Amino acid sequence: MVQERFCNDSSEAVIQNVLSQEMRSEPLCALTEKMVWRNFPKVPQTYLLLLNDGTLTVERQKALASNLHIDDFVEIANDHLVMLSHPQEFAQALNTISQRHLG
Repeated sequence: MVQERFCNDSSEAVIQNVLSQEMRSEPLCALTEKMVWRNFPKVPQTYLLLLNDGTLTVERQKALASNLHIDDFVEIANDHLVMLSHPQEFAQALNTISQRHLG
């Protein structure tokens, strides 16, 4: 399941590394509860949309982003663990996001 859902675009080395680690689930509230933003300052936000994520569909990722009031997206064609499977592409996506917001 881990390989199919989280590492579907990863090398064998990344897969073995992930499988050797203890996996813990995220609290559901972090994914499903809408945030109340009135007490937070308005800051630019961008969601990194993972097009090849075997865990969360693009539609589900957009729904989760809407819970955080994020409607700006940078798309990257990688899997759920992009920071491990494709670190250069991940870094480039972060650079793209920072250039949007910081100029």
